[in-house]
Amino acid sequence: MAPTLASLLEDTRRAHLVIGPRQAGKSTLLWSLLSEAPGVLYLDCEQRLVRSWCSSAPLFLDGARDLLAPGGVLFLDEAQWLEEAGLFLKGLVDRRPGWAIIATGSSPFHLLARTRESLAGRATRHRVWPLSLEEVGTLPPGAAPGLLPSVRREALDRLLVRGGYPEAWTEQDPAPVLLDLVEAFVLRDASDRFRIERPDALRLLLELAARQVGDLVNLSEWASILGVSASTVADYLALLEETHVLVRVRPFIGGKRAELTRTPKVYFLDNGLRNQLAGGLAPLSSRADVGKLLENLTFSELHKRYPEPGAVRYWRTRNGAEVDFVLERPSGGLLGLEVKASRGTQGRIPRSVRSFVAAYAPDRVLIVHRGVDHAVRLGDTEVRWVPAELLPEALL
Repeated sequence: MAPTLASLLEDTRRAHLVIGPRQAGKSTLLWSLLSEAPGVLYLDCEQRLVRSWCSSAPLFLDGARDLLAPGGVLFLDEAQWLEEAGLFLKGLVDRRPGWAIIATGSSPFHLLARTRESLAGRATRHRVWPLSLEEVGTLPPGAAPGLLPSVRREALDRLLVRGGYPEAWTEQDPAPVLLDLVEAFVLRDASDRFRIERPDALRLLLELAARQVGDLVNLSEWASILGVSASTVADYLALLEETHVLVRVRPFIGGKRAELTRTPKVYFLDNGLRNQLAGGLAPLSSRADVGKLLENLTFSELHKRYPEPGAVRYWRTRNGAEVDFVLERPSGGLLGLEVKASRGTQGRIPRSVRSFVAAYAPDRVLIVHRGVDHAVRLGDTEVRWVPAELLPEALL
Protein backbone atom coordinates (compact mmCIF):
# COMPACT_ATOMS: atom_id res chain seq x y z
CA MET A 1 0.00 0.00 0.00
CA ALA A 2 2.81 2.43 0.86
CA PRO A 3 4.05 3.17 -2.69
CA THR A 4 0.50 3.69 -3.93
CA LEU A 5 -0.34 6.04 -1.09
CA ALA A 6 2.96 7.85 -1.53
CA SER A 7 2.12 8.61 -5.15
CA LEU A 8 -1.34 9.79 -4.16
CA LEU A 9 0.14 12.43 -1.88
CA GLU A 10 0.71 14.42 -5.06
CA ASP A 11 -3.05 14.37 -5.71
CA THR A 12 -4.56 17.51 -4.18
CA ARG A 13 -7.95 17.04 -5.84
CA ARG A 14 -9.14 14.43 -3.35
CA ALA A 15 -8.80 13.52 0.31
CA HIS A 16 -7.00 10.28 1.14
CA LEU A 17 -8.62 8.22 3.91
CA VAL A 18 -6.44 5.69 5.75
CA ILE A 19 -8.60 3.33 7.79
CA GLY A 20 -7.62 0.60 10.23
CA PRO A 21 -7.68 -0.55 13.85
CA ARG A 22 -6.14 1.39 16.68
CA GLN A 23 -2.34 1.04 16.87
CA ALA A 24 -2.09 -0.87 13.59
CA GLY A 25 0.61 1.52 12.40
CA LYS A 26 -1.37 4.06 10.35
CA SER A 27 0.36 7.15 11.72
CA THR A 28 3.80 5.53 11.72
CA LEU A 29 3.41 4.56 8.07
CA LEU A 30 2.25 8.03 7.08
CA TRP A 31 5.02 9.82 8.94
CA SER A 32 7.55 7.64 7.12
CA LEU A 33 6.00 8.79 3.83
CA LEU A 34 5.89 12.41 4.93
CA SER A 35 9.51 12.68 6.05
CA GLU A 36 10.44 14.69 2.96
CA ALA A 37 7.20 16.62 2.54
CA PRO A 38 7.74 20.40 2.11
CA GLY A 39 5.37 21.13 5.01
CA VAL A 40 2.93 19.22 7.21
CA LEU A 41 0.12 20.54 9.39
CA TYR A 42 -0.70 17.75 11.87
CA LEU A 43 -3.96 17.83 13.81
CA ASP A 44 -4.97 15.32 16.49
CA CYS A 45 -8.75 15.21 16.10
CA GLU A 46 -9.29 13.63 19.51
CA GLN A 47 -8.47 17.04 21.01
CA ARG A 48 -11.49 19.21 21.76
CA LEU A 49 -9.96 22.44 20.46
CA VAL A 50 -9.06 20.75 17.17
CA ARG A 51 -12.61 19.43 16.81
CA SER A 52 -13.95 22.92 17.40
CA TRP A 53 -11.60 24.41 14.80
CA CYS A 54 -12.64 21.77 12.26
CA SER A 55 -16.37 22.36 12.65
CA SER A 56 -16.48 24.53 9.51
CA ALA A 57 -14.31 24.18 6.39
CA PRO A 58 -14.40 27.92 5.45
CA LEU A 59 -13.46 29.04 8.98
CA PHE A 60 -10.74 26.40 9.20
CA LEU A 61 -9.20 27.51 5.91
CA ASP A 62 -9.11 31.15 7.02
CA GLY A 63 -6.62 30.21 9.74
CA ALA A 64 -4.91 27.21 8.20
CA ARG A 65 -3.72 29.04 5.08
CA ASP A 66 -1.44 31.09 7.34
CA LEU A 67 0.10 27.87 8.69
CA LEU A 68 0.39 25.70 5.57
CA ALA A 69 1.47 26.82 2.11
CA PRO A 70 0.17 25.28 -1.12
CA GLY A 71 2.00 22.01 -1.82
CA GLY A 72 1.97 21.03 1.84
CA VAL A 73 0.13 18.19 3.57
CA LEU A 74 -2.81 18.46 5.95
CA PHE A 75 -2.74 15.42 8.26
CA LEU A 76 -5.98 14.84 10.23
CA ASP A 77 -5.28 12.00 12.67
CA GLU A 78 -8.24 9.96 14.03
CA ALA A 79 -10.66 12.09 12.02
CA GLN A 80 -13.66 9.99 13.04
CA TRP A 81 -13.75 12.12 16.21
CA LEU A 82 -14.90 15.11 14.14
CA GLU A 83 -18.63 15.70 14.42
CA GLU A 84 -19.14 15.85 10.64
CA ALA A 85 -15.91 14.48 9.19
CA GLY A 86 -17.39 13.84 5.76
CA LEU A 87 -18.87 17.28 5.28
CA PHE A 88 -15.71 18.91 6.60
CA LEU A 89 -13.48 16.97 4.20
CA LYS A 90 -15.87 17.64 1.34
CA GLY A 91 -15.69 21.35 2.10
CA LEU A 92 -11.90 21.30 2.09
CA VAL A 93 -11.63 19.36 -1.17
CA ASP A 94 -14.20 21.51 -2.96
CA ARG A 95 -12.32 24.68 -2.03
CA ARG A 96 -9.06 23.31 -3.47
CA PRO A 97 -6.51 24.73 -1.00
CA GLY A 98 -3.65 23.09 -2.92
CA TRP A 99 -2.75 20.63 -0.15
CA ALA A 100 -2.60 16.87 -0.03
CA ILE A 101 -5.26 16.00 2.56
CA ILE A 102 -4.84 12.81 4.63
CA ALA A 103 -7.32 11.60 7.24
CA THR A 104 -6.79 8.52 9.39
CA GLY A 105 -9.44 6.71 11.37
CA SER A 106 -9.73 3.64 13.58
CA SER A 107 -13.41 3.45 12.69
CA PRO A 108 -15.32 4.00 9.47
CA PHE A 109 -18.32 5.14 11.53
CA HIS A 110 -17.96 8.67 10.23
CA LEU A 111 -15.30 8.40 7.55
CA LEU A 112 -17.15 5.75 5.55
CA ALA A 113 -20.68 5.10 6.72
CA ARG A 114 -21.80 8.70 7.06
CA THR A 115 -19.65 10.17 4.31
CA ARG A 116 -20.13 7.81 1.39
CA GLU A 117 -22.35 10.21 -0.51
CA SER A 118 -20.68 13.46 0.46
CA LEU A 119 -17.21 12.17 -0.47
CA ALA A 120 -18.23 10.38 -3.67
CA GLY A 121 -15.46 11.10 -6.17
CA ARG A 122 -13.63 13.24 -3.62
CA ALA A 123 -11.70 10.62 -1.65
CA THR A 124 -9.49 7.56 -2.00
CA ARG A 125 -9.61 4.87 0.69
CA HIS A 126 -6.76 2.72 1.99
CA ARG A 127 -6.70 0.10 4.73
CA VAL A 128 -3.93 -0.65 7.22
CA TRP A 129 -4.24 -3.92 9.14
CA PRO A 130 -2.14 -5.59 11.86
CA LEU A 131 0.88 -7.38 10.42
CA SER A 132 0.21 -10.38 8.18
CA LEU A 133 2.05 -13.69 7.99
CA GLU A 134 3.64 -12.63 4.71
CA GLU A 135 4.95 -9.40 6.30
CA VAL A 136 6.44 -10.96 9.44
CA GLY A 137 7.69 -14.15 7.76
CA THR A 138 10.19 -12.61 5.36
CA LEU A 139 13.74 -13.78 4.79
CA PRO A 140 16.57 -11.54 6.01
CA PRO A 141 18.73 -10.01 3.26
CA GLY A 142 21.07 -12.55 1.71
CA ALA A 143 19.37 -15.59 3.22
CA ALA A 144 18.93 -18.71 1.09
CA PRO A 145 15.39 -19.06 -0.35
CA GLY A 146 15.22 -22.59 1.03
CA LEU A 147 15.05 -21.15 4.54
CA LEU A 148 11.68 -19.53 3.92
CA PRO A 149 9.53 -22.45 5.25
CA SER A 150 11.38 -22.55 8.59
CA VAL A 151 11.30 -18.76 8.94
CA ARG A 152 7.59 -18.81 8.17
CA ARG A 153 6.89 -21.59 10.68
CA GLU A 154 8.60 -19.62 13.43
CA ALA A 155 6.65 -16.48 12.46
CA LEU A 156 3.41 -18.48 12.30
CA ASP A 157 3.79 -19.84 15.82
CA ARG A 158 4.49 -16.36 17.14
CA LEU A 159 1.60 -14.82 15.19
CA LEU A 160 -0.85 -17.48 16.41
CA VAL A 161 -0.31 -16.39 20.02
CA ARG A 162 0.64 -12.72 20.12
CA GLY A 163 -1.00 -11.52 16.90
CA GLY A 164 0.20 -8.86 14.50
CA TYR A 165 -0.21 -5.48 16.20
CA PRO A 166 3.23 -3.94 15.62
CA GLU A 167 3.96 -3.06 19.24
CA ALA A 168 2.69 -6.43 20.52
CA TRP A 169 4.85 -8.14 17.90
CA THR A 170 8.06 -6.40 18.96
CA GLU A 171 7.64 -6.18 22.74
CA GLN A 172 9.14 -8.90 24.92
CA ASP A 173 5.87 -9.04 26.87
CA PRO A 174 2.92 -8.25 24.56
CA ALA A 175 0.22 -8.69 27.24
CA PRO A 176 0.25 -5.07 28.54
CA VAL A 177 0.08 -3.73 24.99
CA LEU A 178 -2.95 -5.87 24.16
CA LEU A 179 -4.61 -5.09 27.48
CA ASP A 180 -4.20 -1.36 26.77
CA LEU A 181 -5.86 -1.89 23.40
CA VAL A 182 -8.88 -3.51 25.06
CA GLU A 183 -9.12 -0.73 27.62
CA ALA A 184 -8.74 1.98 24.97
CA PHE A 185 -11.64 0.56 23.03
CA VAL A 186 -13.98 -0.22 25.95
CA LEU A 187 -13.28 2.88 28.03
CA ARG A 188 -12.46 5.52 25.43
CA ASP A 189 -14.15 4.57 22.20
CA ALA A 190 -17.22 2.74 23.48
CA SER A 191 -17.93 4.85 26.55
CA ASP A 192 -16.79 8.29 25.39
CA ARG A 193 -17.34 8.35 21.65
CA PHE A 194 -20.17 5.87 21.08
CA ARG A 195 -21.94 6.51 24.41
CA ILE A 196 -22.38 2.81 25.19
CA GLU A 197 -24.63 2.57 28.23
CA ARG A 198 -23.33 -0.83 29.35
CA PRO A 199 -19.54 -0.96 28.85
CA ASP A 200 -19.50 -3.89 31.28
CA ALA A 201 -21.78 -5.84 28.94
CA LEU A 202 -19.61 -4.88 25.98
CA ARG A 203 -16.51 -6.16 27.76
CA LEU A 204 -18.23 -9.45 28.59
CA LEU A 205 -19.40 -9.73 24.99
CA LEU A 206 -15.80 -9.41 23.84
CA GLU A 207 -14.80 -12.25 26.17
CA LEU A 208 -17.69 -14.43 24.98
CA ALA A 209 -16.84 -13.83 21.34
CA ALA A 210 -13.17 -14.59 22.01
CA ARG A 211 -13.95 -17.93 23.64
CA GLN A 212 -16.47 -18.91 20.96
CA VAL A 213 -14.49 -17.74 17.95
CA GLY A 214 -15.52 -19.72 14.88
CA ASP A 215 -18.76 -20.93 16.49
CA LEU A 216 -22.27 -20.06 15.37
CA VAL A 217 -23.53 -16.92 17.12
CA ASN A 218 -26.59 -17.43 19.32
CA LEU A 219 -27.81 -13.88 20.01
CA SER A 220 -30.49 -15.00 22.48
CA GLU A 221 -28.03 -17.05 24.50
CA TRP A 222 -25.48 -14.24 24.58
CA ALA A 223 -28.17 -11.70 25.51
CA SER A 224 -29.22 -13.87 28.46
CA ILE A 225 -25.63 -14.09 29.70
CA LEU A 226 -25.04 -10.35 29.30
CA GLY A 227 -28.38 -9.26 30.75
CA VAL A 228 -29.30 -7.17 27.69
CA SER A 229 -31.64 -7.63 24.74
CA ALA A 230 -30.72 -9.61 21.63
CA SER A 231 -30.97 -6.42 19.59
CA THR A 232 -28.42 -4.77 21.89
CA VAL A 233 -26.05 -7.69 21.35
CA ALA A 234 -26.50 -7.27 17.60
CA ASP A 235 -25.79 -3.53 17.90
CA TYR A 236 -22.64 -4.17 19.95
CA LEU A 237 -21.41 -6.73 17.43
CA ALA A 238 -21.97 -4.21 14.65
CA LEU A 239 -19.96 -1.64 16.59
CA LEU A 240 -17.12 -4.11 17.16
CA GLU A 241 -17.13 -4.86 13.46
CA GLU A 242 -17.13 -1.17 12.48
CA THR A 243 -14.08 -0.59 14.66
CA HIS A 244 -12.11 -3.54 13.25
CA VAL A 245 -12.11 -5.65 16.41
CA LEU A 246 -13.99 -8.61 15.01
CA VAL A 247 -15.88 -9.63 11.86
CA ARG A 248 -19.17 -11.45 11.45
CA VAL A 249 -18.88 -14.09 8.74
CA ARG A 250 -22.11 -14.91 6.95
CA PRO A 251 -22.99 -18.28 5.39
CA PHE A 252 -22.42 -19.02 1.74
CA ILE A 253 -25.80 -19.70 0.15
CA GLY A 254 -25.66 -21.39 -3.19
CA GLY A 255 -29.33 -22.13 -3.63
CA LYS A 256 -29.40 -25.41 -1.72
CA ARG A 257 -32.42 -25.77 0.57
CA ALA A 258 -30.42 -27.68 3.17
CA GLU A 259 -28.09 -24.77 3.89
CA LEU A 260 -28.42 -22.47 6.88
CA THR A 261 -29.40 -18.97 5.82
CA ARG A 262 -28.93 -16.53 8.70
CA THR A 263 -26.64 -17.44 11.58
CA PRO A 264 -23.21 -15.76 11.41
CA LYS A 265 -19.92 -16.78 12.94
CA VAL A 266 -17.52 -14.39 14.63
CA TYR A 267 -13.78 -14.09 14.13
CA PHE A 268 -11.26 -11.59 15.50
CA LEU A 269 -9.13 -9.51 13.19
CA ASP A 270 -6.11 -10.23 15.40
CA ASN A 271 -5.14 -13.40 17.26
CA GLY A 272 -3.30 -11.57 20.03
CA LEU A 273 -6.32 -9.47 20.94
CA ARG A 274 -8.50 -12.59 20.87
CA ASN A 275 -6.09 -14.51 23.12
CA GLN A 276 -5.80 -11.65 25.60
CA LEU A 277 -9.61 -11.64 25.94
CA ALA A 278 -9.90 -15.43 26.05
CA GLY A 279 -7.54 -16.03 28.95
CA GLY A 280 -4.00 -15.02 28.09
CA LEU A 281 -0.96 -15.58 25.93
CA ALA A 282 0.22 -19.02 27.04
CA PRO A 283 2.80 -20.65 24.74
CA LEU A 284 1.49 -22.65 21.82
CA SER A 285 2.85 -25.91 23.23
CA SER A 286 0.61 -25.68 26.31
CA ARG A 287 -2.62 -24.54 24.67
CA ALA A 288 -5.76 -26.59 24.14
CA ASP A 289 -7.22 -24.14 21.62
CA VAL A 290 -4.68 -24.45 18.79
CA GLY A 291 -7.50 -25.35 16.38
CA LYS A 292 -9.35 -22.12 17.12
CA LEU A 293 -6.10 -20.13 16.86
CA LEU A 294 -5.27 -21.53 13.43
CA GLU A 295 -8.84 -21.07 12.20
CA ASN A 296 -8.94 -17.46 13.40
CA LEU A 297 -5.52 -16.70 11.89
CA THR A 298 -6.62 -18.21 8.58
CA PHE A 299 -9.66 -15.95 8.62
CA SER A 300 -7.50 -12.92 9.46
CA GLU A 301 -5.17 -13.63 6.53
CA LEU A 302 -8.16 -13.98 4.20
CA HIS A 303 -9.82 -10.80 5.46
CA LYS A 304 -6.67 -8.74 4.93
CA ARG A 305 -6.63 -9.84 1.30
CA TYR A 306 -10.39 -9.71 0.73
CA PRO A 307 -11.71 -7.05 3.13
CA GLU A 308 -14.98 -6.20 1.40
CA PRO A 309 -18.13 -7.13 3.39
CA GLY A 310 -19.27 -10.65 2.58
CA ALA A 311 -16.13 -11.58 0.65
CA VAL A 312 -15.27 -14.36 3.12
CA ARG A 313 -18.11 -16.71 4.08
CA TYR A 314 -18.60 -20.20 5.46
CA TRP A 315 -20.65 -23.17 4.24
CA ARG A 316 -22.79 -25.39 6.42
CA THR A 317 -25.76 -27.67 5.84
CA ARG A 318 -28.49 -28.66 8.26
CA ASN A 319 -27.03 -32.15 8.53
CA GLY A 320 -23.72 -30.69 9.74
CA ALA A 321 -21.52 -30.74 6.63
CA GLU A 322 -19.30 -27.67 6.86
CA VAL A 323 -16.40 -25.92 5.13
CA ASP A 324 -14.75 -23.21 7.23
CA PHE A 325 -14.38 -20.53 4.55
CA VAL A 326 -15.65 -19.92 1.03
CA LEU A 327 -14.49 -17.19 -1.33
CA GLU A 328 -15.87 -16.12 -4.67
CA ARG A 329 -12.71 -14.44 -5.84
CA PRO A 330 -12.71 -11.32 -8.03
CA SER A 331 -10.63 -13.19 -10.59
CA GLY A 332 -13.39 -15.77 -10.84
CA GLY A 333 -13.80 -19.25 -9.45
CA LEU A 334 -14.90 -20.64 -6.11
CA LEU A 335 -12.33 -21.39 -3.41
CA GLY A 336 -13.02 -23.40 -0.27
CA LEU A 337 -10.76 -23.58 2.80
CA GLU A 338 -10.93 -26.12 5.60
CA VAL A 339 -8.66 -25.72 8.64
CA LYS A 340 -7.21 -28.76 10.41
CA ALA A 341 -4.81 -28.04 13.25
CA SER A 342 -3.94 -31.67 13.91
CA ARG A 343 -1.04 -33.26 12.06
CA GLY A 344 -1.30 -36.43 10.02
CA THR A 345 -4.49 -35.49 8.16
CA GLN A 346 -2.80 -35.46 4.76
CA GLY A 347 -4.45 -37.68 2.16
CA ARG A 348 -7.79 -38.13 3.88
CA ILE A 349 -10.30 -35.83 2.26
CA PRO A 350 -12.84 -34.81 4.94
CA ARG A 351 -16.43 -35.83 4.28
CA SER A 352 -17.59 -32.20 4.43
CA VAL A 353 -15.09 -31.25 1.72
CA ARG A 354 -16.39 -34.09 -0.45
CA SER A 355 -19.95 -32.80 0.06
CA PHE A 356 -18.95 -29.26 -0.85
CA VAL A 357 -17.11 -30.41 -3.97
CA ALA A 358 -20.08 -32.54 -5.02
CA ALA A 359 -22.45 -29.59 -4.60
CA TYR A 360 -20.40 -26.81 -6.21
CA ALA A 361 -17.37 -28.25 -8.04
CA PRO A 362 -15.08 -25.39 -6.88
CA ASP A 363 -11.81 -24.78 -8.68
CA ARG A 364 -9.82 -25.51 -5.54
CA VAL A 365 -10.15 -26.50 -1.92
CA LEU A 366 -7.30 -25.77 0.46
CA ILE A 367 -6.96 -27.85 3.61
CA VAL A 368 -4.85 -25.61 5.85
CA HIS A 369 -2.90 -27.79 8.27
CA ARG A 370 0.41 -28.19 10.10
CA GLY A 371 1.80 -30.96 7.91
CA VAL A 372 3.42 -31.16 4.48
CA ASP A 373 2.30 -29.87 1.10
CA HIS A 374 0.33 -32.35 -1.00
CA ALA A 375 -2.40 -32.17 -3.65
CA VAL A 376 -4.86 -34.57 -5.32
CA ARG A 377 -7.78 -34.14 -7.68
CA LEU A 378 -11.39 -34.84 -6.78
CA GLY A 379 -13.20 -34.69 -10.09
CA ASP A 380 -12.33 -31.32 -11.60
CA THR A 381 -11.38 -29.85 -8.23
CA GLU A 382 -7.85 -29.62 -6.88
CA VAL A 383 -7.72 -30.51 -3.17
CA ARG A 384 -4.48 -29.30 -1.63
CA TRP A 385 -3.16 -29.84 1.88
CA VAL A 386 -1.26 -26.61 2.31
CA PRO A 387 1.05 -26.01 5.30
CA ALA A 388 -0.30 -23.02 7.21
CA GLU A 389 2.98 -21.14 6.83
CA LEU A 390 2.59 -21.28 3.04
CA LEU A 391 -0.97 -19.96 2.97
CA PRO A 392 -0.04 -16.53 1.51
CA GLU A 393 1.46 -18.13 -1.60
CA ALA A 394 -1.40 -20.65 -1.88
CA LEU A 395 -3.91 -17.79 -2.10
CA LEU A 396 -2.26 -16.25 -5.16
